[in-house]
Amino acid sequence: MNDKLDVVFESTMSEYENCFCTACHDTARVMKVNLPQTLYFDGNSLSTKYNEYWLCARCRTKLAHALDWPREAE
Repeated sequence: MNDKLDVVFESTMSEYENCFCTACHDTARVMKVNLPQTLYFDGNSLSTKYNEYWLCARCRTKLAHALDWPREAE
């Protein structure tokens, strides 16, 4: 069985600078990223749920670096 769904990664910037970064808890303007999780939530059908993750500029840069330059498996 090789079930899969097409997912979308979307993001928006906050309008205000009083938002808390999910990663470091700094207060700043944040990028709101919708992260998909695809599972058999009901035990029968594959479906995707999205969770919003808020990132300040510093944490967004760190995440981008981690995605672009993964460490080798040990």
